[in-house]
Amino acid sequence: MDGTLVTSLFDTEIDAGLLGGKGAGLARLVRLGHRVPPGFVMTTEAFDVVLEHLGVTAQYHELRRAVASGELDDIAGSNIIDALLLGELPKRLASEITSEAARCEVWESGRGRLIVRSSATVEDSADFSFAGIFESIEIQSPQELESAILRVLSSAFSKRALTYASDSGVEGPPRMAVVIQSFLDATRSGVMFTSFHEGRALVEHVEGGCEKLVKGEVIPARFWTDRSTGDTEGEVDLLSPRHVSRLGELAIELELQFGGPQDVEWCIYDGEVHLVQTRPITASWISPEPSEAPDGAILSGVSASHGVGVGAVHLAFNIEHALAIETGQVLVTPMTNPDMVVAMRSASAIVTDVGGMICHAAIVSRELGLPCVVGTRTATETLASGTVVTVDGSNGAVYAGRVKIVVADPDHDIVGWGVVWERWRQRASGKAPIVSTVSALADAPRGLERVLLRPEIDLRVDEKGLWRDLERMDQSALHVVVDDYVVRIRRAAETADVQQLEVLTDRMGVEIASAFSASAGSDMRLVDSAVDAVPLGEALTDGSVENDDRQALPSVEEAREAAHDTIKFFGHEPAIRTGPMPAVERRRAWWSVLPAYGRFHAEYDTYAHTGSHRWLEVRPELVISAMLKSLVQPGFEMVPRVLGFAGMAPLHIKWMNCRYYFRSDAFDDVWSAIVDSTWDPGFMADLMHRVRDSYDHLAEVLALFPNTEEGFGELDNAEIIALITSWWPRWVEFFALCWFIQAQGDDVLYPFIEETLSANQDAIADMPDGMRPPATVDIVAPTTSVLSAEYMHSVSGVRDSLIRHSLVDVEQALEAVAVGTVPSVSAAVSKHLAEWHWMRDRDLLFEPWDTPRRVIKTALRTGEHTPTDYQGNLGRNVVALALHSDLAERSGRAQALNHAVRFFHDLNVERENHHLLWLKYSYPLRQLILESGKRLAATGDIQKEDVWFLQAPELIDALRRLPTPVESALWETVKNRRRGFEAEARLSSDSGEAVEPEDDYL
Repeated sequence: MDGTLVTSLFDTEIDAGLLGGKGAGLARLVRLGHRVPPGFVMTTEAFDVVLEHLGVTAQYHELRRAVASGELDDIAGSNIIDALLLGELPKRLASEITSEAARCEVWESGRGRLIVRSSATVEDSADFSFAGIFESIEIQSPQELESAILRVLSSAFSKRALTYASDSGVEGPPRMAVVIQSFLDATRSGVMFTSFHEGRALVEHVEGGCEKLVKGEVIPARFWTDRSTGDTEGEVDLLSPRHVSRLGELAIELELQFGGPQDVEWCIYDGEVHLVQTRPITASWISPEPSEAPDGAILSGVSASHGVGVGAVHLAFNIEHALAIETGQVLVTPMTNPDMVVAMRSASAIVTDVGGMICHAAIVSRELGLPCVVGTRTATETLASGTVVTVDGSNGAVYAGRVKIVVADPDHDIVGWGVVWERWRQRASGKAPIVSTVSALADAPRGLERVLLRPEIDLRVDEKGLWRDLERMDQSALHVVVDDYVVRIRRAAETADVQQLEVLTDRMGVEIASAFSASAGSDMRLVDSAVDAVPLGEALTDGSVENDDRQALPSVEEAREAAHDTIKFFGHEPAIRTGPMPAVERRRAWWSVLPAYGRFHAEYDTYAHTGSHRWLEVRPELVISAMLKSLVQPGFEMVPRVLGFAGMAPLHIKWMNCRYYFRSDAFDDVWSAIVDSTWDPGFMADLMHRVRDSYDHLAEVLALFPNTEEGFGELDNAEIIALITSWWPRWVEFFALCWFIQAQGDDVLYPFIEETLSANQDAIADMPDGMRPPATVDIVAPTTSVLSAEYMHSVSGVRDSLIRHSLVDVEQALEAVAVGTVPSVSAAVSKHLAEWHWMRDRDLLFEPWDTPRRVIKTALRTGEHTPTDYQGNLGRNVVALALHSDLAERSGRAQALNHAVRFFHDLNVERENHHLLWLKYSYPLRQLILESGKRLAATGDIQKEDVWFLQAPELIDALRRLPTPVESALWETVKNRRRGFEAEARLSSDSGEAVEPEDDYL
């Protein structure tokens, strides 16, 4: 074991080949006299020794050849990863690491924590940053050090790292050194781009350690420093003048010392600035300046979640396909569903055939911070598995290969009220400003003679950014809301020293205005019109009326009428088939099972409907099984009755090739009513309340179900039928209320929001350097957690527990859980199962989801979950909505825009929660179906899983007849349905068995 295996950062030659890119950079900083956290490096020669010790050197060289030649496969690197994660360091190397840790006093200096960091030979170079590709791990004790080192080494062989290396032209997986340093308990930390724009350095900083800034978990404070004059602009108050000055000096020093612009990570510890990392700003760095996307997109769609992602295409047509994704691949699928949340977390980007801004893929992608393009129509047909693509979520485009996309960073530099007020002063017209939120009032320049406040936005948004239904509040609750708000107004007005404050009541209801009147004092005048005043946001325009696109916008009424176009619901030209109504005897069987459903159809005599009709394909997604059809058909057809559309007949459904269709004439009427209702604030507020109440209604009936497998086994057949028929009416209400939420958001509200914002953006004059006007991303960013986020947080907890104890093999982890050798892992798995056992595999066609094996397998497949900054998003959302409401006054769309945005947020949250809650509230029913399957399978030569291809009337009839065997003809029908579904879902190869057509299913 020759060569240098371990060396201190403080007494070593600067050799990137030995120390890796990061280690060499740190050693050079030390040599130049900069403060660096104490530490040492396990060198690339030690890397070679570890591979030799574990017997994988030959595999490493073969992998280098595969990367260089572009011959990667799905399991490339997995054997080396397994050897590292299950192996140990050579004893001499482990001993040297322990000795060096003691000599460097890294534990004492860092107050008991270390950071174990990757330092590959190509990392942090001028050509490749490999930023975020390799692992860096914080540890708490010496016992964790060896495991952390092996995990960092293994990250060189992950699918993501190998793909990045191959796509970047690197000859193979790099040799990896490992930096071990004290984790300094920083009081403040940040990053600095030494050359950002026009001779200025950009500094972003946060309280405490820098990891939450790097991961995007917080909105940092920000300032710019002019390197020639030392002048600063921005948020410097949280740093001492000495630290601000020192960072400005470092920007100049580091560029001179390293020969070019640097991306610097720093922290303040023990009163001094320490450098944690510096690397060149590479060609892959994304400029904050917006630009047009390159030509040549192979697909285009809806920009559902911003950012750019690059990776190999992973096609998924079902949950099993999705769960096979490798970290860093691009998930391409017709549409995601709740089962795929874990797979989405592992992806670098999402692309779907169908969907809009409020579809499942869009909501979860925004929640997880993943680039996402939906509604491409043909992604699954156009993109081949394994080919590398670039997904531009900011512009809704997909490109072949690795393409440099220059985009504006949507999370940074939104214009603040200070800039708006400065523009106001420059363009003063003698009129008073109307402000749309108290935060604008608080930032007003001192001593303004008169300011008008329009309270609509502040009053209508609650602490989570959702619609506050003031009209349904009782008087005491309403007065509390108004009293609290008046205190905020008064405080802001006093801060700004406003001479005369007026509150506009023209858009308040009588009761709200009355509450304001009771709460306001003599210093707050209530007025019902804005005389000689203009919205503050108009200061962002150049004031001209010519060529102002806002003047040409259709009126709110015209926009509402345009939304009546039925095709807008589909987001694309739907497939159209012509065919008869489903057979009358089938429809009668449905109505007899669910009496309210039957009465609704009888009222409109629909059993007599005959003849040929046009049918519109709702979406190209597959219906999992006939049983799922049983759950959704009544919900669709009863939408008019559940939503309260008086005098409107049922919405007719037909099923063809495992997909569902609406009868076009019935759908036209329903869609028209839904569009009109979406613009009715009273209806929408009531809808939101009814949706949430429907959850409780389902929960109430589920109290009747057993809660153990044994309990389901003890039910007799009549009890099973009674439970099904008691559950079903509640389900129909739940489904009918929730389903069209997505359509309301995607096809009624969002087009209005986007059209209004686009015209407003065109009217805005040039922004100051480093600033941008509020964009759509600020309006639609998630402001409250949805269930998918809570689920990922739970999965992440299991993952962290497994990795912390080096349990990276499913069988090994299962054994540890079974025998209880690692109590914390057992507890994490048990807690997840208790809370989320209902989450997966809606029809049980695949491996059971509610087992420790499935939980462990899922957790080990997913990546680290970073929580969304909901409060930061909400702050930007209020600013964006206030400014765009101001700008929309000229087009007469201000009030409608506020309605659209606030309800868009509600629909976004309820739609995603509905996606998951239907799994929760159907879980006991699925257990009931499983029990039914066992009983029916005992009567003949069938598989219990075939029960999912029975329709509900058939299932109930078969249960009633037990123990009489089910007719063989029915089982042949069931097996035919299953073959049809498996062929459509690409779950089976062509077996040669023909799938026979069946009315109303295949």
